[in-house]
Amino acid sequence: SYLEGDTRLELEPSELEKLKATGKLLCPYLDEGAEIIRSVAGLRPVRGVGVRLEAHPEEVGGTFIAHNYGHGGSGWTVCAGCAGEVAGLLDSHPRSPVARAAKSRL
Repeated sequence: SYLEGDTRLELEPSELEKLKATGKLLCPYLDEGAEIIRSVAGLRPVRGVGVRLEAHPEEVGGTFIAHNYGHGGSGWTVCAGCAGEVAGLLDSHPRSPVARAAKSRL
């Protein structure tokens, strides 16, 4: 479910029943009496201004930082593309072995 500002990590019984009914629609062979053994809810942070995917302006404690968060419920959908973007940020960092190798060929 998606409820803005909802930070609960437990599902309500009504939510569990709705999920069970949806599962039955997708897989009609599911047993009506199937028992829910456990449920797990995770938080998917989203930002009002969109995804943050950028290099931090300066190193922190000698460490390069790439920000990559705020994807909300789209995280799984965009994870490969965002990981590629982060790899590009890392490769272009001046202390990156990739960036140093490119400069040495010039």
